Amino acid sequence: MKKVASNSSLRHENWRPPRRYAAMILLATMIEQIFLVWHRVMMQFEESLVHQIKMVHLTSGASTSYSSLSSVNK
Repeated sequence: MKKVASNSSLRHENWRPPRRYAAMILLATMIEQIFLVWHRVMMQFEESLVHQIKMVHLTSGASTSYSSLSSVNK
């Protein structure tokens, strides 16, 4: 009876999570990295789009002067 108890406590001390947990953590990390890259690309796209809109606005001869537009940008 004592031997069975010691084996179960030994198993408890050396317990490791199942392999599927490690795979789930790896998958979650990969998804997070993909999301971060996607977010960075979208932010750069937004910045370039805003820049293009400003350039079109400036070259269209709008009433807003460049100095007032650049002060808004800062």
